[in-house]
Amino acid sequence: MRSIQTKIIVFIMMVIMLCTGIIGGIGMIHLKTVSEQNSAQIMNLSCREEGNRLDHIFHSIEQSVKIISQNTIQSMEMEEVLKSDSLRELLINDLRPIVLAAAGSTQGAVAVYVHFNPEIAPADSGVFYSKTTTNPHFHEQPVTDLSEVEEDDLSSMDWYYKPIEKGKEVWLEPYDNGKIDEPVISYVVPIYQNNVLLGVAGMDVLFSDIEKRVSGITSYKEGMAYLINAENEIVYHPEEETQFPIDNLEAWDEFHIKAKRQGKGEEIFEYKEDGKEYKVACYEMENEMSLLLVVPTDVIDAENNKLIGDMLVSVVVIIVISILLSVLISQGIIRPLKELTKASKEIADGNLRITIPSGTHDEVGELAISLQQTVDCLRVYMDRISDLAYTDALTSVKSKTAYNEEVRRINHNVQNGFHQFGVIVFDLNGLKEINDTFGHDVGDMYIKNACKLICTTYKHSPVYRVGGDEFAAVLSGQDLLNSESLIYRFYERMQESNSKAKRVEDEISVAAGMAIFNEESDTGFQSVYKRADEKMYRNKASMKSGNGPIFEIEKFKV
Repeated sequence: MRSIQTKIIVFIMMVIMLCTGIIGGIGMIHLKTVSEQNSAQIMNLSCREEGNRLDHIFHSIEQSVKIISQNTIQSMEMEEVLKSDSLRELLINDLRPIVLAAAGSTQGAVAVYVHFNPEIAPADSGVFYSKTTTNPHFHEQPVTDLSEVEEDDLSSMDWYYKPIEKGKEVWLEPYDNGKIDEPVISYVVPIYQNNVLLGVAGMDVLFSDIEKRVSGITSYKEGMAYLINAENEIVYHPEEETQFPIDNLEAWDEFHIKAKRQGKGEEIFEYKEDGKEYKVACYEMENEMSLLLVVPTDVIDAENNKLIGDMLVSVVVIIVISILLSVLISQGIIRPLKELTKASKEIADGNLRITIPSGTHDEVGELAISLQQTVDCLRVYMDRISDLAYTDALTSVKSKTAYNEEVRRINHNVQNGFHQFGVIVFDLNGLKEINDTFGHDVGDMYIKNACKLICTTYKHSPVYRVGGDEFAAVLSGQDLLNSESLIYRFYERMQESNSKAKRVEDEISVAAGMAIFNEESDTGFQSVYKRADEKMYRNKASMKSGNGPIFEIEKFKV
């Protein structure tokens, strides 16, 4: 017959093993779920950040071309101007510095042009500047004579005929324009006055530059990025694949539309190819191409499986220790066991902030400490996952993910009648030139110094890094009340910092734009941000032209 002590020991051993199994099992399940969510956030965040960098190039090109097209219309009778040789020549002379300035200030541009309608002006009239890889400076080139274009060469003339055919601005997929020895992508705007076509204005970018950027995008160890168009045709693939790998296009289109609508990056698409599973994050850019970030599922799972394996080992070790210790336990173990059981239930309910009692100085107390360490390690890992998603690694300010959460919170508050907030948008000038001239380490220091200046000025407002060279601060409290004086103080501090800089690369140049919520005209965060962003770009243009910052102040009404 077994003694009572033996029965108690057997019972204690069973309870300990059960509790440890529950805690470990729930921890592993929870860890796997959090890891999958984290991998989706990391992939989507990486895809969105890289897509935003490409979008920044496309957006600057669009802005430059629109400026050129707007400056082309210089009178109310442009049709008569184009018909007159003398007036047309004057117009071309006026356009040359504008076109050249736009080309020189636009990242990635290799050609820029204005071509007049051959039905009004001569077929070779307009302005055309281009550069090559061997000659990095823009030079004026002869304008294409549309009357001499053969029918077989019409495909290279899409830059002229496509925007006219569609009656609006267009992005063209990679093509050979006959002028530059590499494929280009183009943004072209048709120019109309009184429903009369005056011509087109456009800008070309070497597609090889876009390819280099996309080929450098990675995620995890074996992830890669490539581009597709609106018809799901591969435009660029680093391994020169031409066939879109996803067979279930209906499910893909549904995911694509949902991702574009939500814009939050909480889900990823999964598919199989040749028996291997892949996960895909997607970001649609301004030129209607989509950036896809693809990672094999087994690569993502390998890291998660290692963590689960470590936890399994920890569980096994805990069980073994518990069995050895239970041999020496007496009836006094009943009370601490009840406490452990209670704690395990709270952990099973997801409470990882629990403190497990370890009042006894015996084996049960040691077991309680071991379980506490396991829970603490799990909690630290989950906190670390949250920090990775919500903190910018370079500057330690809040990330784009945290910014999106704040936008949703503000919009919710606006709907409930709380309107007191402002937005200030910052854009770092010359970051690309610093990176190209002094290297990315100096560029990173430039970003951090600029961020420090922003945070020092706006001490009472959260600061977010929303792009590679872009920051935003949501004004509230004292910073909102003092918004007008703070923006002046910001530029004073920037000037003071630059006056003390010993090297050119240590100087800081930041364009800022600020807007305050107006309950009479604003419906949410986005309209306020849009005004701030527009002011920032005007400020940026003024600073680039050498006129210094401009201050477009919106006063906060208490």
